[in-house]
Amino acid sequence: MLRDPRARFAAPVRITDSSNARESRPLFSGCVTCAGAVVGTALLRADGLAHALFIPTAAYDTIASSARELGALLSHRQYWAPDQGDFADALSERWAGTRLALRDELGYEMAAASVVVAEFAVVRPAGPQIVVIVDFRPTTARVPALHRVPLSS
Repeated sequence: MLRDPRARFAAPVRITDSSNARESRPLFSGCVTCAGAVVGTALLRADGLAHALFIPTAAYDTIASSARELGALLSHRQYWAPDQGDFADALSERWAGTRLALRDELGYEMAAASVVVAEFAVVRPAGPQIVVIVDFRPTTARVPALHRVPLSS
């Protein structure tokens, strides 16, 4: 059987399963707050360990230094062993700023185990890349963190 030589250039077809809960959850626009002030917004899916691009507001300056610290920590690739505990718990413990919260479009605080913001010093025309990382997993889905080994820089 001869293969069509153009087949390797064909766009991949994505097959979606309508029963897939991750795909069916809608995106929502959330506001990240710090001590009651909105420091930025993000469009994300309230499922699992979520991350999204973060759009800062004028109040972002209050958490910028903590976000840069966390971004510097995450900018190096590193192996995360299961015996080090849950990654999201360890990451939230590294957050040096005031507690962050995520609010939905109606202003209600979302149930999230942790909310952190990381700013990466990436050379881009638009400036640094800022992301928000939110842990929506239920407590039973998380592994207790054993902080014996510090994160390497």
